[in-house]
Amino acid sequence: MKPATTKAHILRAKLAELVARGVDGEKDSAARKLARLEAAFDFSAPNPDPDGGDLFVDTPGASSIRRGQHARALDEVFHDGEIAVFVKFAILAAYRIDGTIRDNRNGTFTVSVEAEIASMKTLNFIAKTLHDAFRALLAAFLKLPGASERDSRMFIRAVYDGALNDEKKPGEKLPERSPTKAAKGRKRSLVNAPALALHPYTIGLEMGRRVRLCVPVESITGELAEAERIARLN
Repeated sequence: MKPATTKAHILRAKLAELVARGVDGEKDSAARKLARLEAAFDFSAPNPDPDGGDLFVDTPGASSIRRGQHARALDEVFHDGEIAVFVKFAILAAYRIDGTIRDNRNGTFTVSVEAEIASMKTLNFIAKTLHDAFRALLAAFLKLPGASERDSRMFIRAVYDGALNDEKKPGEKLPERSPTKAAKGRKRSLVNAPALALHPYTIGLEMGRRVRLCVPVESITGELAEAERIARLN
């Protein structure tokens, strides 16, 4: 067998996801395609170029996504309204498919999109990929020394901009960071604790580019911590 190409590695990961999450015929079809792919390529070596995919282009079915007349709910259950908003607008920006967000009044949100039913399987996969990435990257960001909850929305917005290739133009001013306030009873020295060495928008933008390129989120979170460590050394 010939060594697996980057596209083969990406396709294999996506088919494996469908086998794990698919239902009925969808799962069976993905399993058959996965078996044929693994019979055609040797996957023993690591992906030679993990940055070779595009979430909105290379995902199976992405080229055939079409707008529909009826709003259909995505499978994802969102527990963060802002992340739900960013997923909704990512689909709108990538495919010109609008949608709505419903507050379920129980701490969850539902995103519905105006797409043909045949497009929903791919949109569900893309929505889950973005949702998982936003949550994992935000959790990793908040663990960095000096990271603040006040910077969370800016960071998620930057991940979104990076994923949609909608970064700020050269020379355009970055968003202002929210000032850090000390809680009552805390010593004043805590107010001046070391802040992030990198601007949250700059960090998030690069992470968003990696999300779009289908880099595993575990790898991206590792890069996030390493980038901050190097910035502090410099």
